[in-house]
Amino acid sequence: MAFGRVIHLYVGKFAVGNLTSQNSKDFSQFDIEFEVTRSIEWYDNEATITIYNPSPEAINFIMSEGNSVLLQAGYEDETVGNIFVGQIGMAVPRRVGSDVELVITCVSARGTFYQLARLNCAIQFDSSATVKKCLQELCDYAGTALRAGNQKELSQPIGTEFCISGTFKQAVCSFRDNILIPKFGLHLYFDNNEMIVVNSDEKSIEVEEITLDFKSGLLQAKEIRDESLNKVNFADDPSYYLFSQNEADEPSQQKKPSKEIDRTRKIHFTALISPKYAPNVFVRMDSSKGDSYDSVGSMAIKGDFIITECTFRGSNMGSDFTVECDAREVNW
Repeated sequence: MAFGRVIHLYVGKFAVGNLTSQNSKDFSQFDIEFEVTRSIEWYDNEATITIYNPSPEAINFIMSEGNSVLLQAGYEDETVGNIFVGQIGMAVPRRVGSDVELVITCVSARGTFYQLARLNCAIQFDSSATVKKCLQELCDYAGTALRAGNQKELSQPIGTEFCISGTFKQAVCSFRDNILIPKFGLHLYFDNNEMIVVNSDEKSIEVEEITLDFKSGLLQAKEIRDESLNKVNFADDPSYYLFSQNEADEPSQQKKPSKEIDRTRKIHFTALISPKYAPNVFVRMDSSKGDSYDSVGSMAIKGDFIITECTFRGSNMGSDFTVECDAREVNW
């Protein structure tokens, strides 16, 4: 059962998204509200964080020195982890009545236009850090999803301190060549904006999935039929538009519509906040279990889906503390 919401907000000059740097400050003691969007389209990743009644010192630091932002959220009795890692795009202090608000608008660590190949970073991991933690922090920084499975090697410490400064590709390749392969026999590759951990046979991977129903954090689920993406492209051929085609003419095969109709099931669901929700994560949904209205008859949703976008909303003052996700059906 989820109990005791937790929010950690770190702002500083650290360049990696982990907290080994001494140049970060913890602002978790203030009242904080946030909205975070994470998508399979990495350039859509953004966050708006509002700090209520920050101290003058906090305002001065964020306005003058603050660069990177790391936001963590979750529940005391469950997982608390990164839901956003990025850079400050804009910071605006303002007075609202007798209160002061500091609104921070952030973009992902890759910015709004960075290609992954152009991303630079400085990485430092302690010897006690687990393999999974290191890989997750690399992915969080780059705005990519981690597909790691549940191999026992992932929970083991890396056993030696790891430091590197360079491009993101150089950092990942160095971690793979000096830690993953020689120590644990695991391999890495990137595909579709995912970092995928490959087993020692260099062929197979494990699929992580979230089992979600009304007993495990699901709050609401609904199926969506969206025809806006099914607009058939007839190019510039007027013969395909109403009243413009000569009925005596037989359309040629080359002039057939260029786009097939997409009938993939799509859903939108709301759940309790957890860092486990991220783009490209698999969800096994069953909203038929429970006493919610959504579990009744044709309203129930049951199947396997992959998340395409998730929006986190919450604060440490009450109100919402949820994640809303769009997902499409898949088979695995």
